[in-house]
Amino acid sequence: MSRPKLILTPVGALVVNRLPDNEKRLWERVKIGDLMAIREGQAKGQTALENMILERLQGLNLGSETGLQQASPEIKSLAKIGVAQDDQVVLYASETPEGILSARVIREFI
Repeated sequence: MSRPKLILTPVGALVVNRLPDNEKRLWERVKIGDLMAIREGQAKGQTALENMILERLQGLNLGSETGLQQASPEIKSLAKIGVAQDDQVVLYASETPEGILSARVIREFI
């Protein structure tokens, strides 16, 4: 049995920078909210947007090259590392709407 890993990873903004058009419209509403509301998941439209992104990410086959190409760099790295249930992942994100939302989505995904 292997020991649990502690994984430290920065979070970029590609999760929100690669949104399809229908999600971009929601993102425009979310990012005008104040940072505290976004951090708490309470900006207008945020729950719907996060759920849409998560659903899309959960549909990726991270065991395939195509699935990895569609994932953000953080998710690619974590998939290649092979995060286990007992591992602890620490996400470092900027205090921007993009960084906060990306970290929230990635936290839920992993």
